[in-house]
Amino acid sequence: MKKFILTSVLILTITLSFSQKQMTWISLSGRGGFGTSMLINVPSLDDSKIEYSYYSPSYYFGGRFGLMFGDFVGISFEVSMNSVSQNYDVHGITLLHQFIKINTFEFGPHLNLETPTGFYFEIGPNFTSLKNAKLTSTSDIINLTADRTNKFAPQYTNLVFGIGMKPVMTEVFEMKIGIRGAYSFASIVSTPGYIIPADDNLNYVPSYFDEKTNPAQLMASVELTYIFGRFGKANCGKYRFMFNN
Repeated sequence: MKKFILTSVLILTITLSFSQKQMTWISLSGRGGFGTSMLINVPSLDDSKIEYSYYSPSYYFGGRFGLMFGDFVGISFEVSMNSVSQNYDVHGITLLHQFIKINTFEFGPHLNLETPTGFYFEIGPNFTSLKNAKLTSTSDIINLTADRTNKFAPQYTNLVFGIGMKPVMTEVFEMKIGIRGAYSFASIVSTPGYIIPADDNLNYVPSYFDEKTNPAQLMASVELTYIFGRFGKANCGKYRFMFNN
């Protein structure tokens, strides 16, 4: 929570420094996206016995509260549910297909930059809490799903960024379509020596002990925004909050 407060204050300070004497637009948004993800473990990627899939499903959905100071700079506070996964094959005594799926709850402040033509860019941290992690193993002789929640860190931080365009822009409603990415610079594995391919030692016994695993995501994203009010100087010269019609 301290990191969230400090980061929010920093982003808010930056936006305010660029937006003095500007109208502040206040909004609520619903957003979501779908794409691919990867659990990056360098020794596993370099091992010839492990074959990573080119596609592993990933998605997020949630909402956020936004403040736009003028036309170019703003800040938003996002709350979302997120899912990251990894498909891969382990070539051992038998061919073993592994599918690990991790579900999280995330929240965080984001810096938003926009242009009058509809281009947008956003970046900021998402503070992540692990909900659950499950590993499904499939081969000619087994088909089982096991809980692996205790193997992963209960909390970590993602760096989230987005880029795209706004095909719909009015004073009350906006639509954003773009690309969203996320990456954790810290390892999400909490159990020393734990590596996902080592879950079934009958098929594969790794000779390394580097358990560092970093999740990455790349998704297509859609956001619908309702701009319900604004704060600024009225015709009478006083600052006031006004609802949009």
